[in-house]
Amino acid sequence: MGLVSQFTLDRFAASAEATEASVACFISRETLFDIIRESPELAVELMTKLAKTKILVIDDDPDLVEVIRLTLESTGYQVFSASSGTEGLQKVKEITPDLIILDVMMDYTTEGFQISLQLRSPDPRSEYAAYSKIPILMLTALHSTTSLRFGPDEDYLPVDDFVEKPLEPAALVEKVEKLLASTEPSTA
Repeated sequence: MGLVSQFTLDRFAASAEATEASVACFISRETLFDIIRESPELAVELMTKLAKTKILVIDDDPDLVEVIRLTLESTGYQVFSASSGTEGLQKVKEITPDLIILDVMMDYTTEGFQISLQLRSPDPRSEYAAYSKIPILMLTALHSTTSLRFGPDEDYLPVDDFVEKPLEPAALVEKVEKLLASTEPSTA
């Protein structure tokens, strides 16, 4: 077994919350077969977690969406996208993502805020009630382009974390992994 593969297996074994998706891309074909032979349960667990890790990116900038897609797919995540809030809400119902990455400004200045409020509505009759626990990572350039400052707020901005544009891929992956580790994957 190679050094990278051993590191990968050690990291995976070290924590049930380890980022299986991010380490899986480093496992060689030979090592994968070793895992299947030596620990079929571990192989099934790894594949199950990878198959269920769905991230929905809601952003109207196709170039940024592609950067996010490439970054997250390279670490093993399944990435879906929507170019507007309306399309994003529809996709939430279709795919039940494990995490949503949501831009603040799209068709209108506060569209991201409005989408987060719809998704996190406390009304149990809301059409999005079943999706209210999905973590939301909000993308923003507002902090770097304006003097406006805001942060997660349960009543007014119900998101879990923020990531600043321009994106740093490592920071994006770190925030995604942190949010996914704090929740259970969807069962849809």
